[in-house]
Amino acid sequence: MNRVITGIGALFAFAIVYGLANVMAAKDAIESNSWNVITGTATNEFELVIHTTNNVFVVGGRIELQMELRNISSNTLAVKVQDGLMNYSFHVIGKEGNEVPLTEKGNEWLHPVRLYHQSVEILASGQTFSQLVPLEQMFALTNEGEYTIDVSRDTYDKHVSACPLTIHLMKPTSY
Repeated sequence: MNRVITGIGALFAFAIVYGLANVMAAKDAIESNSWNVITGTATNEFELVIHTTNNVFVVGGRIELQMELRNISSNTLAVKVQDGLMNYSFHVIGKEGNEVPLTEKGNEWLHPVRLYHQSVEILASGQTFSQLVPLEQMFALTNEGEYTIDVSRDTYDKHVSACPLTIHLMKPTSY
């Protein structure tokens, strides 16, 4: 009888170790995903994905950042939606390691003087809330070079971050 219990105990211990190894491998796969996906909460309720249509842009041209906040839980969750982008935290870092300053419009969007609209978006399991952000209007992206974009968001008591995204700006070519 003791051998049977010991054998079951060893099998249970193996299953725990094997399961932990799979969890760690999945965590590494999520953190290195080419779609810039990372979940920032212990409960894994949300994931924040950021991407652009291209990695190379022209200085002074349109640079649209697509942000997608996805409910990855099995529950229906609420997300605050307010004027501007004040629910988000943005950091754009140049190749020298300096943070790129906000433009006047970017400052208005991230730090509005007055709120006109405040609502709640209800996301069912698997549903996504998307926003397009014109980075060239938010940040003083006036020099060519490499820039790293870092975005995070607070959703009530949860904090979620996207993997940093790198873009390259080049001077316009003249013919």
